[in-house]
Amino acid sequence: APTFSFYDSNCKAATTAELRGKVVFINFWASWCPPCRAEMPSLENLYQKLKADDRFVFLFMNEDGDKNKGIQYLKKSHFAIPLFYSSGNVPREIFSGSLPTTVVLDKEGKIVLKHQGMAGYDTESFIRQLKELL
Repeated sequence: APTFSFYDSNCKAATTAELRGKVVFINFWASWCPPCRAEMPSLENLYQKLKADDRFVFLFMNEDGDKNKGIQYLKKSHFAIPLFYSSGNVPREIFSGSLPTTVVLDKEGKIVLKHQGMAGYDTESFIRQLKELL
């Protein structure tokens, strides 16, 4: 299973390999990207619905380059999703540069979904699909 390193807004580093045993939802986005901004409400809703279940991990990977831009966008829009940043190379099978890109890893760390482009992630059917991975 492909892995990559990342860090949170407090500069705490981790790798996706450390998240095995959990279902990992990864979304690569940038504040300047209109499709990213358009899908953000559904991402926020999904996060709010599932954040209390520690069997899920949400990695909202900001690709702005300037951390403050992503932070300011989320504050201004009243979104509570946690920000993460990749450190080093992300394998192309996970992220090839297209924004937005969403990837779901199963408990073994294998890619079970990769979607490039905007989508709605807070639907009951999508949430049911995520829960079936537990």
